[in-house]
Amino acid sequence: MESLTLVIGQDASGAFYPGHFGDADRFAAYTLRADGTLEAGRVVANSSKTLDETHGAKGKMKAVLATLAPLHCVVAAQASPNFKRMARAAPIQPVVVCCASDDLLLPCLARECANLMEWVDRRRRGDPLTDVPVLEAAPSQPSPRP
Repeated sequence: MESLTLVIGQDASGAFYPGHFGDADRFAAYTLRADGTLEAGRVVANSSKTLDETHGAKGKMKAVLATLAPLHCVVAAQASPNFKRMARAAPIQPVVVCCASDDLLLPCLARECANLMEWVDRRRRGDPLTDVPVLEAAPSQPSPRP
């Protein structure tokens, strides 16, 4: 795999959204290349944020993913019921990043490039991870193995 498209949930100011992906104010797309470089792409407002559904309902997840397509991976600060559902069945790889500051997020994703590509490739082959991977956005943390 040469590159993948990942999408990060953001607040209105462009900071990493501290909650669930579907509740973010907007989404920022990035292309992650095999060498770990990240190229910023489009930013899309979350028009599904206020859908009147119970927490974890499937309609919101489907609406958000349709707005963002095509993509390979979604990144959030917290795992929601929909992230857990996606881990089991969706073609898109959900990932949680524990991040104390925004300036650590993109370097963490670049550092974890090989893992992210492996997880997306496994999903494409029909062998997805059954849990949502959790990455620690601290410079000295080793890569996790789910």
